[in-house]
Amino acid sequence: MLFLEDFDAEIDNQFVSKELKPYLSGIFADLALRSTPAPNKSSVKSIDKVTFVEYVLLPGIVSDRFYALATDGRSDGRITEDSFNNLMVQVFCSSLRSKMQLTFNM
Repeated sequence: MLFLEDFDAEIDNQFVSKELKPYLSGIFADLALRSTPAPNKSSVKSIDKVTFVEYVLLPGIVSDRFYALATDGRSDGRITEDSFNNLMVQVFCSSLRSKMQLTFNM
């Protein structure tokens, strides 16, 4: 038997805005400090692939596909704070259908 907590948009939105996004912003800032600088010397903080893969600790091709989702189609292959936060919110606070879609996209 499998028990899943039902998705409640109102409660989850409050949790995401007050707790999860500030927490994820702190994680992103730490990962950005660990990352190699962007080649174009942009002032926008970003995460490189090696740092992201070491953080998520997923096996092989799964981490590559998860990284591809996190880059949000950027040509430079860097992960911005918005795309990082959006992906992690989708992983931790979304409906079962949304999580299944994320898994399929990987």
